[in-house]
Amino acid sequence: MNRKKKKHWLSPERREPGGFAALPHCLLESKVYIGLSSHAVKLLNDLLAQFKGFNNGDLCLSWSIMEKRGWKSRDTLSKARKELMDVELIFVSRYGDRKRPHLYALTFYAIDECGGKLNISATEKPLSLWRKHEPLPPIKIKLTPTPGVSKVVDITRPACDPPDETIKYDPPAVLNQPIYQNL
Repeated sequence: MNRKKKKHWLSPERREPGGFAALPHCLLESKVYIGLSSHAVKLLNDLLAQFKGFNNGDLCLSWSIMEKRGWKSRDTLSKARKELMDVELIFVSRYGDRKRPHLYALTFYAIDECGGKLNISATEKPLSLWRKHEPLPPIKIKLTPTPGVSKVVDITRPACDPPDETIKYDPPAVLNQPIYQNL
């Protein structure tokens, strides 16, 4: 029987030559990523173009580099950087000065050791700081009937919604006994 071996998706025959940048599906499908502006997505792609798999934390957003990548406005670049920092997809790994630029790291990859350049230490796992900005799933509680409650309630609203004022509470029948009437 002559079986053909299935080629791995990373094999050179199945993709364009050169490096590539992978984005985790959990990020691509997140509300954080979907809510990004087009400029922020482009900036994230430009940072991924600098990422080589071993230099996370050594990514630069200096104007001289970004202008060559097609950026036309420093203000737009600054707003896109702020947007990515606000949702914590990137953060500053080294603060620059007059002679050195700020360096940035992607929070969905582990931080690499970059030859002592960074103000932070390398990590084994991604920091995933962007997950803090994902909305929490709605609370789902199924209440079972109890004596004294007039109806069964299925709560599927988010925790931040105001409480439902239409639920009527009936006091337990025990309180209607003569012992408790004189209290």
